[in-house]
Amino acid sequence: MLRAMELNGTSAIVTGAASGLGEATARELARAGVHVVIADLNEDQGKEVAADIGGHFARTDVTDEESVQAAVAAVSSYITPAADRYQSTFPYLATPHDGYDTPSS
Repeated sequence: MLRAMELNGTSAIVTGAASGLGEATARELARAGVHVVIADLNEDQGKEVAADIGGHFARTDVTDEESVQAAVAAVSSYITPAADRYQSTFPYLATPHDGYDTPSS
């Protein structure tokens, strides 16, 4: 059995979070005390989910690197530095100012 992680006070960007599994993941993370950024193309639904869970919305096309970079830059002030604690577990959970350009090996 996996040990539960303490996520309260951390942040996460969840792609595809305006509906379906992404939305369910975002809602569950928010219930655990995570500040969630909804990253999706669907602005209306994404903003609605973000408002429901107390998070933020960033219009994001995950097939376009510039769109992803712009979304991360737009929400970087909402990402808590506590994400560094999980860098080894979640190698992509880093903000641009953390100095991590690539995932950990």
